[in-house]
Amino acid sequence: MSGTKIPFILGRKRSRGSEELHKTDQASLRVLGDVTNTQSAIGDQRTTKMSKTADMNVRLMNRYYYGDPSVIEEVKKRERKAIKDIQHFRRSIAAIESETKLIIQQELPAIAYAISKRTVLQQELRKELLQLTTKLDVKTGECELMRKEAEMGTENLRLQLSVKLQEEQNIVNKKLHAEKLSWETKVRACENAKPDPEILSEIEQLNREKDVQDRTLDELKCHNEKRCTEFTRQLSQEFEKFIQQKEEPLQEIHQTHASLSNRAFQLRSKMEDMDKAIKERNLEEKQICDHINSIREKLQEQEARNRQLRQKLTESQKEHDLVSSATDEVQKRAQLSEAHYNIQFDKMESEQTRRRKLEYLIDNMRDKIRCFAYVDKDLLKNYNIDYSTKEISNEQDQAYRFSRIIPRGLVSEEDLLRSECQVFIENCLAKKSHCSFISLPNTSKDKFRDSFVKFMCEQKCISIQVQYVALSEKAPSTDMFSTHVNCLPDNAIEVRIEEEAVEMNSRVLNSSQISTQELPLNTIVSGELSEGIGILKMRVLQEQETFTDVYFVEINDFDTVKTLKTASELSEKANTPITIILQTLLLRTKPIVLFNMFDPDSERAIEGLLSFAGVLSKLETKRKSISHRKA
Repeated sequence: MSGTKIPFILGRKRSRGSEELHKTDQASLRVLGDVTNTQSAIGDQRTTKMSKTADMNVRLMNRYYYGDPSVIEEVKKRERKAIKDIQHFRRSIAAIESETKLIIQQELPAIAYAISKRTVLQQELRKELLQLTTKLDVKTGECELMRKEAEMGTENLRLQLSVKLQEEQNIVNKKLHAEKLSWETKVRACENAKPDPEILSEIEQLNREKDVQDRTLDELKCHNEKRCTEFTRQLSQEFEKFIQQKEEPLQEIHQTHASLSNRAFQLRSKMEDMDKAIKERNLEEKQICDHINSIREKLQEQEARNRQLRQKLTESQKEHDLVSSATDEVQKRAQLSEAHYNIQFDKMESEQTRRRKLEYLIDNMRDKIRCFAYVDKDLLKNYNIDYSTKEISNEQDQAYRFSRIIPRGLVSEEDLLRSECQVFIENCLAKKSHCSFISLPNTSKDKFRDSFVKFMCEQKCISIQVQYVALSEKAPSTDMFSTHVNCLPDNAIEVRIEEEAVEMNSRVLNSSQISTQELPLNTIVSGELSEGIGILKMRVLQEQETFTDVYFVEINDFDTVKTLKTASELSEKANTPITIILQTLLLRTKPIVLFNMFDPDSERAIEGLLSFAGVLSKLETKRKSISHRKA
């Protein structure tokens, strides 16, 4: 007895006062706090004597203190199991921390060193590439300079040759001018010289002979003219006869000559065009040859550069192979580390699942309503959120306690249902206990509702029957699965309250009709459901002739939230149908109430939601476990 937390029990019974009972209650809560790593709320410490006596753990501890052997043995078993789990968790945490420290001290520096080494090699290669680029630019500049120098040299030679030609031409002109002056001088000298008398007498005799010959020539000309006239006349007569004989063939010849002239002109024009085309083709051929020669020169230059680059590529390839082999080794080590971390993560998830199951069992023993807070930190910037103690406190240091506080920025609707509600749903289905999921205020109802239906369709069961009804105090009840708006009168949808269920005579869909597609809602009225509540009832068939009812309740406005608050107050009598339905789901099923505090529209009602959560978390439900139901 000295080595355990169970106190020594006297052989005889004695009466216990209220203070001792209060201390006993605090001791039991401390034991449960050690198991779940939670702290008791301030509001729980100030509960009344009647709420303490009604608590299951308090009744159990009273029986323990008053000497019930079975209860004492059960408490000892729970204490030993809790201590064993705590030691196991501490050893697991210590092993994970040691391995994390080993990885941080040894493997991460080696990886950082390899990365820095590769970075240095990359920087050296970049420097070499910059140097080669600079050299290439210098060589390009030198080639351009040499080309310009060659053009300037050619131009200078042309100018020198033109100057020499002009000088030679000036010399020739001077010589020609001098010769011309000398011959003019000789001619003038010959003209000014006096003739010889013998030569003059000889000239006169020759002139007389010339006169005689001229007269003889004139006579011959007259005779010849007469003869020519006669011959001309004869020839004209003969020519006229010849023309008359040859006129028709001549016309044909003229026509042939004209046609041949035209054809010759056309052929001449074609020949000129072809000559022009040949000249153009020759010019193009010359330009193409010049272009080909320039391309060949560039190809030769590029080939020389390519040879150098190939050599560098070979060297770089060798370095790359070395770096790749080192990288592959690092990658293999990283894969081994990743596999080791995945194993540790799987172990951690399994331990976390065990912890959730243990917390669920403890919450189930307390028999309290589970209140979840789905919060946005930016919207609650004026409130202090403590995730470890599951409390939200305002500026007046007034704390409100929840069963879970889930940050919406990190956990989506699907993840919330799978991580926080999986164990709850599995336990309810296993024990065949009706349960309900109440979302308020449900501003994003479509997304939450669809996620909940998808989540339920993933559970192991034979089939699921689904009904969906919208209820309001200000409007007629509506079957959301109905294909027509006004197919039934307003009082056709009946809601009947039974011992632990809510029965509705609306349209029923099977799981095969909703598992592969969205809910077939009445689109005409679905957009008008801004007030009242929506009840999605899912009857889960697990075995033959046995079922479990799961309810999803969406509260669409803040006035209906006040109705839920009225339904939670047992002292007040329910006076409206919606209040009766909500009170039935709260007290006769296993409920989870989700407080959505992430939408800007709900910011004005946050304080009211927090106070309502504080009242609801203290409410005790009285439910019977149903062992068998017939469908």
